Amino acid sequence: MTRALSGAISPALRDALEQWLTQLAALDDASDHTIDAYRADVAEFLDFLARHHGGAAGMAQLRAVETRDLRSWMAHARAHDRGARSLARALSALKGFARWLSDRHEDFDATAILSARAPRHQRPLPRPLDEDAARAVTQSISDDKAEAWIRARDTAVATLLYGCGLRIS
Repeated sequence: MTRALSGAISPALRDALEQWLTQLAALDDASDHTIDAYRADVAEFLDFLARHHGGAAGMAQLRAVETRDLRSWMAHARAHDRGARSLARALSALKGFARWLSDRHEDFDATAILSARAPRHQRPLPRPLDEDAARAVTQSISDDKAEAWIRARDTAVATLLYGCGLRIS
């Protein structure tokens, strides 16, 4: 399912985006889902850029992108319930496109885009084992072929870790 690019993107920039995506698909063996996601992510940024500055987004507007433009885009996306992980992927796609453009056009400086940092996302908290899984762990320890005192020690440590809600990091 490919998303159509809006009319707010200049034909030259639209062609460049399609060439980049074609190269990703051919040389980097990117999946169709990745290509569609990258197309949507970069198109979303270019649409935002066109609305943000008025007029169609073209190479001149992309060359003039500053850190504040990227921050505005990310704030706009977050305000519209875009998660940190999907925004980080969108920024990664935009960076890849900008890097590709800077390799092809000597007058294209992608420093502002490439220096942007992705938003931090919260890592999920570790989930404790349920009671049956904890019993299975201690049972597997006691089934070990090691000496009896080693099995007793390991069982005690595993039981202590589980009972106190501790984890090995």
